[in-house]
Amino acid sequence: MMANRNSRKNLLICLEGGDGAGKGTQADLLLARLREVGAASLMSFPDYKTPSGELVGELLAGKHWDLNEMDPRMLSAFYALNRAGAKEKLLNTLSEGHVILNRYVGSNMAYQVSRVSGEHVQGLLEFLYRLEFGELGLPKPDVVIFLDVEPEISAGQVGGKEVRDYLAGTGHTADVNERDTSLQARVYATHQTFVSRYEKWHSVQCLKDQRILPPEKIHELVWEVVEPLIS
Repeated sequence: MMANRNSRKNLLICLEGGDGAGKGTQADLLLARLREVGAASLMSFPDYKTPSGELVGELLAGKHWDLNEMDPRMLSAFYALNRAGAKEKLLNTLSEGHVILNRYVGSNMAYQVSRVSGEHVQGLLEFLYRLEFGELGLPKPDVVIFLDVEPEISAGQVGGKEVRDYLAGTGHTADVNERDTSLQARVYATHQTFVSRYEKWHSVQCLKDQRILPPEKIHELVWEVVEPLIS
């Protein structure tokens, strides 16, 4: 792997969080900040412009099956395939500089694990780990930053989004996952569990007095996590 600057390791930085947590905004701000010190790029998943991404979009638009009735292993495979198709690009981009990922394997883990309970949780986590990092050989992140926004607050952010292409013609501005308030609450709790369980996961509190902090303030909190890793 080619070094970025001063022979430092290029970082794979993942931004995770529930729908409407502001990941896109923070990814853009972090990209600009990292480019002040070296080469950096941004990738987002799912990539809806690919064939596998088109299918994911159709699933989220509610055109195929009830997602809550699907085996989460089967559902996870569509997302994993989308990342597998971008593996070569991701590795090449990482060889040239730091890479920010707006959603990655952590999202698949959080959303699918939130669809099961009890003894099935650990088995599904192990399956997803073996699938994405093992069989598909995707690179493991150096740091995962969870943007902590309670789902009741982030739901309001989703409502302010422009209609995405995959939802065109559905009459909805939110996809089936975003409209499932019970799922969003479970996903939020699962993310918090990952932060407490996994060393590379960090939480950034994005609320104060139940109001979302200004994007620039959240970015500074994100930077406090990232900066020591590149110094």
